[in-house]
Amino acid sequence: MVKYASMKERVYSFIIDIIFISGLSFILGMILSLINLIFNFFDSSFYKGWPCILLSILLIWIYFACMESSKYQATLGKKILGLKVTNLKYRRITFFQATQRFIFKIFSFGIKLNNKGQALHDKFSNCLVIKE
Repeated sequence: MVKYASMKERVYSFIIDIIFISGLSFILGMILSLINLIFNFFDSSFYKGWPCILLSILLIWIYFACMESSKYQATLGKKILGLKVTNLKYRRITFFQATQRFIFKIFSFGIKLNNKGQALHDKFSNCLVIKE
């Protein structure tokens, strides 16, 4: 019998992922700042933050989409808590589904889960989060 992830488990896994991504973003920001300092790429203060912001968004998307569509079917936070993302037939999701899930997650945070444990972003992308 399939056991669906609870909202509590999903929130905890998301917190772990955010901590991990924050560390990666910090390192990336430091590297970009150092490169900018050395080569002085951007003269205007308006543009100085944009490369870091865009790369951080790209990093977050790639992290979630690649990890959830990988053979692990889980981000680091989900893996630690024994969760994985599947399609409605309990198989691995595609990169496109993982991307849909990521985009819809922005609009569905806090929406209650249904009886299958789906949040709104899971329903839109035809995904489930289950316990291994």
